[in-house]
Amino acid sequence: MIGHPRIPPADLAHALELTRQKARLAAERQRIEASHLAAAQLIAEYTSGGGGQTDEVIAGHLGVSARTVRRVVGELMTELGARSRC
Repeated sequence: MIGHPRIPPADLAHALELTRQKARLAAERQRIEASHLAAAQLIAEYTSGGGGQTDEVIAGHLGVSARTVRRVVGELMTELGARSRC
């Protein structure tokens, strides 16, 4: 065909795989952002009025491990410049 370069099948396959990887990363990023928001909401709910919940309780509500909650809380506190969960 005149004016249309022929792209080798291997290059097309590589480009398709890169596109799939980007889509997976974007979906993962959205999932992580949603879990950060959910964790922040639960922390805010459970710490208002002085009735703070443990990482284990929050983890149970989110369906993740307490270790994940501690990591997310640490990241949120860093982002917000907070020194305490209270």
